[in-house]
Amino acid sequence: MGAQVIPFAFGKPAVKETYSEEIFGNSMEEAEEYLRSRGVRYTRCQGNQLKFDQGISYWPRKGTIYIDGAEKADNERGPEHLLDVLRKHRLVK
Repeated sequence: MGAQVIPFAFGKPAVKETYSEEIFGNSMEEAEEYLRSRGVRYTRCQGNQLKFDQGISYWPRKGTIYIDGAEKADNERGPEHLLDVLRKHRLVK
């Protein structure tokens, strides 16, 4: 995962996270297409959220991953980390 510095905001440089798009990009459609092709079961919820078994949620546009019951979202983001989480929970090979 890389970062790209974008113009200053309120006197501080803002950093925009960038992710590899080799697996799938940050669009809902690309994420859904990839997951369906791998046979991963999920539900598309309100807006831009995908919900997996075992309480795992993913928001493709920001790459945010949250597991129900956690105090906060996972620190790591992006499609590569989502696949790691799904593998850890035996939801994808």
